[in-house]
Amino acid sequence: WAVSYAPAEPAWGWIHLLFPLALVWWAFAFTRRHAAHTQPVAAWVLLSQLTLVLPSLAMGAWGSLLQQDQLPAALRTSTAAWTAYGLCLFWTLLSLWRITQSLHRWRPMHALLPLGVTGLLFLQSIWLNTSAWAAVATDPSERPVLELRQEVFFRQEALLQEAIDAVVDRPADGARVFGLVYAPYAQDVFLRESAMVTEQIEKRLGGEGRVIRLMNHAGSTDSLPWATPHNLRRSIEALGTRMDRERDILVIYLTSHGGRDHRLASSHWPLTVDDLGAAELRRWLDEAGIRFRAVAVSACYSGGWIDPLKNENTLVMTAADKDHTSYGCGSDSDLTFFGKAVFQEQLAHTDSLEAAFTAAVPLIRSREEQAGKDDGFSNPQISVGEGFRSQWQRRERSRGAT
Repeated sequence: WAVSYAPAEPAWGWIHLLFPLALVWWAFAFTRRHAAHTQPVAAWVLLSQLTLVLPSLAMGAWGSLLQQDQLPAALRTSTAAWTAYGLCLFWTLLSLWRITQSLHRWRPMHALLPLGVTGLLFLQSIWLNTSAWAAVATDPSERPVLELRQEVFFRQEALLQEAIDAVVDRPADGARVFGLVYAPYAQDVFLRESAMVTEQIEKRLGGEGRVIRLMNHAGSTDSLPWATPHNLRRSIEALGTRMDRERDILVIYLTSHGGRDHRLASSHWPLTVDDLGAAELRRWLDEAGIRFRAVAVSACYSGGWIDPLKNENTLVMTAADKDHTSYGCGSDSDLTFFGKAVFQEQLAHTDSLEAAFTAAVPLIRSREEQAGKDDGFSNPQISVGEGFRSQWQRRERSRGAT
């Protein structure tokens, strides 16, 4: 559970500064003859606080833009966050070194004091947030935290096998729809979207009992297998053995953040999950012998998935072209604009993925304009092979006949 730390005593508002201040006072008190200022401690504290304004504003702006989903996908990764944190830390160290240099004549202190103060602040940020400082749950609906224990890994292995074993393999007169939903980024919007798309594939497209849902979210750890490339590949292999490869259709829905490198971002801390590329997905589908495929990619810059995946027997639709971001994947979003328009709304009126996409595009454009999207229209893309189109139409006719 996420926790906040209430003041256990009146000193809480400034307790985190007590030890660094004590270190600064001690350093100047015991090397007083080397001081280059009449009030070195007061001067050091004042100047250090002024130098911290810039990194504080920078990190505050970063957090605000991240919360509002206005950062490019490349800057929403943990690597980017740690890089930004490292730059701010470097700025702080450099500034404290320069301040100490101007207020103290003893050269070893120029490095020892900045390193000591910065180290104390870093250690306190870890220690205080994991100690018993009146920790209280902020809200019962707060997102749970993934805990990696041996039991979790055993449970996950069982969940994947259960999901595979649950796939219904009853023969049918016409082409059957199978489904695979993959949401590798541990964020609430993708949890909701993966559930919605799974339901639509089952109920609207006739895939009930034949859909595997892979999800990274701490809240689904005990109920859904993880969305990892390994699990995705195993699921594709398993579905390939249950499908009639000459007529059944696999509908794959991928939802996450995307980068300019056209890879689907994965995040499930503290679990390390590799990002996913179109070439890997194409290879696994080919190896499984799955002929007819519909792949929908809801992510920024997802148009880069079109060329690697398209062929005569494949439909590929993406939430954006290869040069633009999509919208609706922020922390406060209910569903992505693409998922909501195509799968929730337009599939309510048609069984055709192609028709649902065509009807959804103007809705997405309108909503992006209303939301103030300032980096250009996402410009969703679609590629439909003639072999896929013919097979989907035969499927629709056989469903209509029954």
